[in-house]
Amino acid sequence: MKLVPLTNDLAFKLLFNEDPKLLASLIRKQLQEAEAYSLLKPVYQINILNFNLFPTDRYMSKYSLREEEEPDIVLTKDLQMVYFLT
Repeated sequence: MKLVPLTNDLAFKLLFNEDPKLLASLIRKQLQEAEAYSLLKPVYQINILNFNLFPTDRYMSKYSLREEEEPDIVLTKDLQMVYFLT
């Protein structure tokens, strides 16, 4: 598995920023306290960037939550991030 060292914190801002349109806020605002996680609807974040955030030449990169040692084990298919390079 290849770890991507991010020298800039944009990826973290895209995930965890308090902006109501960003990923963590979209997930957090779906439930009230004590509601079941099964009520969550899938959240997909699509980012269109004019620079390479990750060390790849591909125009599209798709990320999801997977088990590190066994990447076939996916934590959830309901949270994905897609990056397009323009």
